[in-house]
Amino acid sequence: MILSITVLAALATLSGLTVITTRGTMSQETNDRFHTIALRAAESGAASTMDYLRANIDPTTKWTSLIGTAPPFLANTALPDTPNNQFRHDQQAYYIATVINNPRDPGGPGTDTDTDVIIHSEGHGPNGAISIIEWEVKGTVAGAAMTLVGWREVL
Repeated sequence: MILSITVLAALATLSGLTVITTRGTMSQETNDRFHTIALRAAESGAASTMDYLRANIDPTTKWTSLIGTAPPFLANTALPDTPNNQFRHDQQAYYIATVINNPRDPGGPGTDTDTDVIIHSEGHGPNGAISIIEWEVKGTVAGAAMTLVGWREVL
């Protein structure tokens, strides 16, 4: 009788631990999925900004007018479930991309003189997930290919 009670108590304990472990694993997988969606949103923002920069370089002032701003293409800052958001409803994703001057530019932080800028893209996903990436890009003339000088995942 005592042996039966001991065995049942041990089985109940193991069952409880299994449930807790499974819940923790599922929670981690969900968080990883949400972060991946946010990262993909940030990458989309950086790629869209790169396309915008490629088409909008001024031969005289380069990208000076865009430094410190969010480029005005429709998908940038478009929240989920709005007409210009390019992600599916179930992803609840969007991005905010801005252009920053590279720190080595002789023109200083507010003037682009070397057509080398940093795209700062913040991707948002479900449940408050955020991923931030930065791409340093270099251009030459409007419509020409751009060079990805460097990149980093900030968050």
